[in-house]
Amino acid sequence: MAKKKAEVPRPRRKRRTGTVTERKDRGDGKNWQYAYVVNGKRHTGYAFSYEEADQLVLAAIAEAEKHGCVPEHMTVGAYLQEWVARRKHDTHAKSFAEMSRLIHERYIPAVGSIPMASLTRRDVQTLLIDPWVAEGLKPSSVRTYYIPFRASVIDAIQDEIITHNPVSHIKLPKSMEIEEEEEEQVVFSIGQGKAFLKELDGHWLRIIVLLALATGLRRGEVLGLKWRDIDWRKGVLQIRRTASFIGGDAVEGPPKSKSSRRKVSLPEFAQVELKLHKVSQNEMRLQAGDAWEDLDLVFCRADGTHIRPNTLGRTFDRMLSAAGLPDIEFHKLRHSTVSILLALGVSITVISKILGHANPGVTWAIYAHMLPGEDEEAMQRYNAAW
Repeated sequence: MAKKKAEVPRPRRKRRTGTVTERKDRGDGKNWQYAYVVNGKRHTGYAFSYEEADQLVLAAIAEAEKHGCVPEHMTVGAYLQEWVARRKHDTHAKSFAEMSRLIHERYIPAVGSIPMASLTRRDVQTLLIDPWVAEGLKPSSVRTYYIPFRASVIDAIQDEIITHNPVSHIKLPKSMEIEEEEEEQVVFSIGQGKAFLKELDGHWLRIIVLLALATGLRRGEVLGLKWRDIDWRKGVLQIRRTASFIGGDAVEGPPKSKSSRRKVSLPEFAQVELKLHKVSQNEMRLQAGDAWEDLDLVFCRADGTHIRPNTLGRTFDRMLSAAGLPDIEFHKLRHSTVSILLALGVSITVISKILGHANPGVTWAIYAHMLPGEDEEAMQRYNAAW
């Protein structure tokens, strides 16, 4: 009786090379099954020999990786770090720093250890969103925290890194626009604005507050403004950049959106005050001598460098309290600008352009409740026509 030919032992397959197993239940001669996993989905095929199955499975894996499959072992945390690193050069420095913070402080501790290919809608809802709500975060904060995470997952889908959508039908708290509309916004009237500016006579903060009230500029836009951005002949200033501090260093970057890059007309009283401010700054420059750093900033410290946002905010709060006026944060002074312009009959469309909103619908959603007495006027017209 002939001896059965001894099988040659095959080396253990390496990770990410799939599996090859012999099957005895097929009648077509293809008794070798190969299998591999792409983005959480198992794929199989059959061959006539181990060697053929080995070649087929390795070729299939190579083809999948060429089209952007995510390795089985890649976690959500690893993917997020790769994702944010790719966006460093095309993202505003302040936005990049915030995305990095959210990834390391919010996303990775919650879902970072989950394989990217296995991330589910339930994971996103129960491990990210629901805990944020339970933590007591405002709906606007939950939405702000969620937006970069959703963007990263959508990119993974578009790049064919994953084939499923774990961020569809996520239940978020009511939108930021609704929340802001329902909250009572504390604003200055023209009289209160003038009273505060009078209290600030002789203080370096005065001209900054005046310009913010006159134009509705954001804090970063004010601190990043340069003299070359002002066209004195036309009476307009151009928003070309913002200034912020990251890791203790001043960083200038582009405005937050395309619509934020805009021209804003300067009322005559603001032009007069700015020209007087320039004279005072030139005197300050002479006093500083060689210590002066010429950054062309409209608002700066005694050595010509950027004013820190925290310094501006703390000084503003202190002076506001001393004046006995309503408690308003500096970056919300633009709400006062809107309130004043609406009271003067300026349209939402024009105000939207001044503020740098993407479209009037955004302005309307936030500030419609400030429109002075339009509902009463409408009912009076209705009554007259009845």
